Amino acid sequence: MNQKIAAKQSWGLPELEERNKEMLELAMEIWACPATDFIPAEKEFDSCTLDDENYDLTGRDIAKYSYLNAEQPVTSWTDMFEHVVKFLHQKDKSILTGLAYSPKNNTELAVYVSDNESELRSALKIDDHVFVEKNTSTALKMSILRRIFALYEADPMDLVFYLKNDDAKKSSDASRYESRRRYWEYALPIIQKQHIHTYCQGDEHCKERRRGEGEALSLLSGRRHFCGGPEADRGHPDAGEAAAKAGQCVRRGKGKVIFPPDRGGLIIAAKGT
Repeated sequence: MNQKIAAKQSWGLPELEERNKEMLELAMEIWACPATDFIPAEKEFDSCTLDDENYDLTGRDIAKYSYLNAEQPVTSWTDMFEHVVKFLHQKDKSILTGLAYSPKNNTELAVYVSDNESELRSALKIDDHVFVEKNTSTALKMSILRRIFALYEADPMDLVFYLKNDDAKKSSDASRYESRRRYWEYALPIIQKQHIHTYCQGDEHCKERRRGEGEALSLLSGRRHFCGGPEADRGHPDAGEAAAKAGQCVRRGKGKVIFPPDRGGLIIAAKGT
């Protein structure tokens, strides 16, 4: 390759493009793309159209929608609602603009369209001075879309919803919970070993040291209280000093939590200490 470059009388853009083409051809010859007749299976979704008024969408999540044979993935029903309403508005801005400025008692649909976002609970901006209510149930979103489609003389059967598989969602949730369970089965014994002693004194609800999992979970959650005093040294030789530093029983946010240094100890100090 160096000899070929050295043989050139000049080295500019044409030569670079020629070299680039030669390198690409050589790379494709060495690392040819493997040929296969494998076709991955397409994920199947339950589907319904905007025209299916009796289809129960309660608890169902949307994966994508198709309008006029153009598919669009979405993250939620609100996402789909925004896309479709904005698409229709771009076709004819006079319809939603007229609704936005019309008296709210003119039509039932006018209640959900306004020129002032403060008049709606959660306003979705469609255009300047055109807002649509988005804080609605899925069923109400479908009802609003049907009325808007009627105003635009659009066919509701052209809007198709593809729904996520309930079984796949449950399987994903189960896998996540199983991962958490396995993590804590591994982590808790280590936390217990590091924080095996807690010393308590000076509160009627805190009379003896707590061991094991209780201490670990208390440290993590901050829900229990810890205290120290003269009698706390019964559990460990260093407990007297630790208890003296801790003082009286304190709750989270008002004092200290002390574990002996030789047990992976730590001191957590909060405001007011």
